[in-house]
Amino acid sequence: MSLAEQSWSFLLTVLIGAGAAFVYDFYAAVRTSLRLRRWGTTVGDVFFWLILIPFVFGLLLLANWGEVRWYVFLGLLLGAGLYRRTLSRAAFSFWMSILKATGRLCYLVTRPCAYFWWSVTWPVRKTVARIKRRPLPPPDGEPAED
Repeated sequence: MSLAEQSWSFLLTVLIGAGAAFVYDFYAAVRTSLRLRRWGTTVGDVFFWLILIPFVFGLLLLANWGEVRWYVFLGLLLGAGLYRRTLSRAAFSFWMSILKATGRLCYLVTRPCAYFWWSVTWPVRKTVARIKRRPLPPPDGEPAED
């Protein structure tokens, strides 16, 4: 592999590392929005890595045919580190605003559906409430209590 190919491959690994950090910021914003606690974070971390590792490996296959050399690790770490130092805060804010807007949109879409469901099921709920207030008749063969 020539020096130009290695340089190009190194640049691509830096970009892949920065892209992985960008995806991590999305996961961090989702985790913050959902207010995940210890177990939720643990499960989320496992799913995050199970998705990210094949994705990064696939990109490395495209970038340098999957050859793992020292500069690949250096490029991934350098890309993620540079991204975290420069763009992470802005990307996290971007993802939080996207998630907040998506949540508001979901609320606006589902609210009319909820009102419709409430109005359709109102007679059934009212009937069930009336039935629950009436005492049950005694079983066959037993005298009624007064």
